[in-house]
Amino acid sequence: MNSSRLVLGAVLLLLGSQFVSAVRADGPTQQLLDLRGDVQKRLAPHFGAEDQVSATVSKDPAAPGLVLSIRPGKSDYPGMTLTPQGKAWDLSAFGHVEARVVNTSLKPLTIYLRVENGGDWHKEPKNHEAVTLPPGAAATVKTIFGYAYGVRDFPLDPAAVTKIVVFVERLSEPQSFRIESVWAGGPAGEKPAPRG
Repeated sequence: MNSSRLVLGAVLLLLGSQFVSAVRADGPTQQLLDLRGDVQKRLAPHFGAEDQVSATVSKDPAAPGLVLSIRPGKSDYPGMTLTPQGKAWDLSAFGHVEARVVNTSLKPLTIYLRVENGGDWHKEPKNHEAVTLPPGAAATVKTIFGYAYGVRDFPLDPAAVTKIVVFVERLSEPQSFRIESVWAGGPAGEKPAPRG
């Protein structure tokens, strides 16, 4: 009986390892931005900013991540879209998506993290959050499924996440930031902490 439980546990662990990248003190996580893989194929400029945004993988081991360089242009919200390898990510085991970002510019920068479902864009099937960083600062921006800025928003289906978008507001001069990681984490049904 004990040996069958051990075998079952090992099988579940192997199956789970395909989907869970790490276990932190606050629970399991799933990595969504793998800089060693085909990340460039899954990236595209967003918000009509094709001629404004470029993304490069940092070669500096002391500053790993994806560097987004953004020039002024016609887009009000220039950014980069990350898509899954398949049709959608199934993130139903988690409560949020978070990105660790660093402002590599010489001026403050507000960085937004948006998580989307597919479907009619008129219904705005998305949730988002933002963080404002002074030059050189780093922070984690976390978008909880079903919420925006701490209040209820579109009831996002975490089992069918089709895009993750990281973007800024319209710029008057070139700026850049680095995305160090993008993860899904937290418990399913997570709610934001009370603000203020």
